Amino acid sequence: MEIIAKTLKKIFPLEIIVAVAIILIINILKYSDDIGFLSVHYNPYLFVIIFFTSFYGKKSGLLTFFVTAIGICSYIIVSDLYLSTDILFTTITTPSIHHTLSSLLFLSLIAIVVLGEIRDNLGRIIQNQKNIITELDEQTSKLRRELEAVSMVNQEYQDRILGQQNSLISLYSTIIALNTLNLENIFPNILHAVIQFTGAEQCSLWQYDRDNNSIHLLAYNGWTQDKIDATPTNLDTENLIGWSVRNNTMFSIKMLQKYQNLKALDDGNSIIIVPITIDNQVWGALNIEKIPFIKYNLYTEQLLLMIADLAAPIIRNAIRYSALVHKEVDPVTGFNSISEFYEVLKEEFTNARQNKLNLSLLIVECINSSAIVEKFSMRDALLVLKEIAQLVQQLAKGKVFIFQYKETFQFAAILPNMDFDGTAMFSLSLIEQNSKKTYYVKGQIVNPEIVIGYSSMRPNHQSEEDLILLADNLLLMQKI
Repeated sequence: MEIIAKTLKKIFPLEIIVAVAIILIINILKYSDDIGFLSVHYNPYLFVIIFFTSFYGKKSGLLTFFVTAIGICSYIIVSDLYLSTDILFTTITTPSIHHTLSSLLFLSLIAIVVLGEIRDNLGRIIQNQKNIITELDEQTSKLRRELEAVSMVNQEYQDRILGQQNSLISLYSTIIALNTLNLENIFPNILHAVIQFTGAEQCSLWQYDRDNNSIHLLAYNGWTQDKIDATPTNLDTENLIGWSVRNNTMFSIKMLQKYQNLKALDDGNSIIIVPITIDNQVWGALNIEKIPFIKYNLYTEQLLLMIADLAAPIIRNAIRYSALVHKEVDPVTGFNSISEFYEVLKEEFTNARQNKLNLSLLIVECINSSAIVEKFSMRDALLVLKEIAQLVQQLAKGKVFIFQYKETFQFAAILPNMDFDGTAMFSLSLIEQNSKKTYYVKGQIVNPEIVIGYSSMRPNHQSEEDLILLADNLLLMQKI
């Protein structure tokens, strides 16, 4: 029945015209002497009117009535004019036919009004129920979506609460592990930490050039090739990143609803921007371009601020080292020159004194290097010294500056942020690890012996020369 209803509705009102036309044709061909079936007790035209009224409603019933009346009247007029049948005259002048026609018209109108109103009212009730069902379906879908969102948020908070302590410890460890002097390694590793701990899918690191009022792209992570090709490496500061570094203010996309000036700068490539401050000046910024909605929250913003704070001193040290060290290195050991050692130590001493930081100095000498030279060569002995320096770097986890010292088989190691007790323990560990390590020269095992002089900055030290003097004296005492 539903299929029939849909089919009839698709051709409406054509089915009314077709149904009336069929009955009218039968009436003309088979019962031409009784146009309108006035002599028939159960009039077919009345049944058609009742059917369409009941099926479609009052409007369809009236349409059927008028189509029937127009069809019959049109035939009568044409027949009387061209066939001289006088059907109209007979209908008007014959009382019985006139009475039957009046009854038929009255019954038709009554049926249309009564049945049509019942059908229309039933249709309204059905439509209202459909609307209620549709509204309930929409509310159910909305509640289901809200429930899913709440479940996701609940899971996110559970994961965050359960793993917050471990995450913060891991974050600190990860950032500290970045503490090297190689800027090319630091920048992408910072972005890797951002993705690992915030769930960001696309992010980038920019440096602020205050003199030229521009920003420079240093590294990116998660970018598509199209984005890489479309993004210039240098931009002016008339954008959200530029606004953030110029004002030393973190940007969040929710600020666009409040500030029209930020909305004008938005290019759709920034969700969160965190400036990185070094020595009380904005050095650059972390830009988060894409992040899952569930990860966009205050906790993520706080993590990004923490990453920026932890990364700032690492970047500062690497920049300072790059500026002071001019790559005057020994061709065999790779040690920077002693003149650069004095420059870097002076810079580190001044920085530690101003910022109330720790600073230590280590002087290491291989005391049996002459024996290695006699047995092998000068180059081989220097390569052994280089391995000892690499052992120092490993123990310091990269947080050390190594330089050539006064003698050929001596090197100096500057240890920022390490106090006297830490340096003493470090020296003991170095001696222990050196004794355990196996050194090879041309396939033969050698056992280099080292002595260490160390010192740490104290409140009464006036210059870096005090550090050098103390370390030199202790080294001399170790050799006696």
